[in-house]
Amino acid sequence: MDKKKTGSETVQKAEKAGFSMTYHQVLLVVELFFCMRNALNLITSFMNPAGTDRTVDQIFYVVMFVLALISVIWHDRKAGVISLHVFIVLELAWTCFIYMVAGYRGLDVPDLNEKMFSWTLGSMAWFVPTFLYYRKRWRFLK
Repeated sequence: MDKKKTGSETVQKAEKAGFSMTYHQVLLVVELFFCMRNALNLITSFMNPAGTDRTVDQIFYVVMFVLALISVIWHDRKAGVISLHVFIVLELAWTCFIYMVAGYRGLDVPDLNEKMFSWTLGSMAWFVPTFLYYRKRWRFLK
């Protein structure tokens, strides 16, 4: 038992089978960032005037914080990976919703089309490789 144990059991199993798990470990840092970002968004949302918009924002930030927290706590489990994917999809849907409401209310968002295009492209450019990465490593998760 002199052997020094590094990484989680999941990472060790996958690497023994010849799969690199570097991206899996990097995602943990990204998930922690998402937790902190949504917690801070919730706190700063109290600076907005009270109303329906603020309440809806706060509910969204709590839901997103919980999803990000689940993905951190259960990082080596299938539920954590599913939570991360749900988080990404909801983040994109929320951004689309914000821009639709802004357009409906007549708020001038000068580069609306470019922002939506780049956000959608950026989200999918991250979502698809993550999905493909875990598709091959799904059996190693608890």
